[in-house]
Amino acid sequence: MRQIEQHNEKRATFADQKRENDDYSYDISLDEDFVTALEYGMPPASGMKHN
Repeated sequence: MRQIEQHNEKRATFADQKRENDDYSYDISLDEDFVTALEYGMPPASGMKHN
């Protein structure tokens, strides 16, 4: 349950940051597909290499 709350808090934070940054000359967008994958339990993603 706490993970869902954290997710919702993070999404709200991203939205707030985007509104605050609207004065900049470039667009900041949230990758909705990536966020959806995280919602469904995407495993941790990193740059680790396996030999």
